[in-house]
Amino acid sequence: MRKVIRVERDSFEFIGVYHSRKKMSHAESYVVLIFNAGHVPREGHAGLSVRIADRLAGAGYPTYRFDLPGFGDSPGQLPEKERDIFRLVHLGFQDEPALSLTKEIIKRHPGAKIVLCGLCGGSIIACNIAHQDAENIAGVVALEPEFYLENVNIDPPRSWRKLFDRAATLRFLTGHSKASARVPGGIRAAFVNLFGKLLLPSQTDHRLLSTLKALNRKETPMIFIMAKGKPNAIFYDEIRQVLFGIKTPSNIRLIEIPGTNHIFTANRPHNSIIQAILDWTDDTFHASDDMS
Repeated sequence: MRKVIRVERDSFEFIGVYHSRKKMSHAESYVVLIFNAGHVPREGHAGLSVRIADRLAGAGYPTYRFDLPGFGDSPGQLPEKERDIFRLVHLGFQDEPALSLTKEIIKRHPGAKIVLCGLCGGSIIACNIAHQDAENIAGVVALEPEFYLENVNIDPPRSWRKLFDRAATLRFLTGHSKASARVPGGIRAAFVNLFGKLLLPSQTDHRLLSTLKALNRKETPMIFIMAKGKPNAIFYDEIRQVLFGIKTPSNIRLIEIPGTNHIFTANRPHNSIIQAILDWTDDTFHASDDMS
């Protein structure tokens, strides 16, 4: 069942939808909070957030979808230019209201842990809040987080002179160069661990990287769902190796969806995305064992 709700907390007002679960849990429960995706209202692109919430509620997870201030139905002020909105999101512009909303949802579900979810800018906010309120956050569902502040040039080097460029060096160390096979993977991995962060493009959102490293140190369960085969796929894999190393930690799950785009509207892979989230929640939180 869906219900439109209004939340007032601190100096913020939020409009959202509550998807109540069909079955009750006798053990500690988990609640899902989905932030609006980028500048799109809480429905998500092509209704993706609605479908995710419906399926999670059907699986036993009460789920909320909310517009943060200035987006959708929630009142608030935003910059006029879309580019400025995303720049400010990277700088934490929406973190304060998002944290306030998260605390209100926690208050309404005593004893529950919160799973935060978002796409694009919403996923960045989810990661930031998980870091700020780690005690109450059970995990993060991050769909297509943007790791850069501006467009990154990821074209491969075209001359031997670029061998010593930091971008070319990082490609070599992360296995994306023809010459990478000449050096054992363990040695390359050690150099990535030592120097990888320094070799990333200047446009990289290092604030987000620091947040993800902190969440990983706390072993916060996270699932990243990305569009496979995009032009910046090499950059994302470099980010992955710099963050987590060659071997992804057990608390991190990486899912790549082929044949789609950043907002998952191309070929509408909604079922694949939803199933990946459901599999992750069941594996991570054992919801099926808690159903009475």
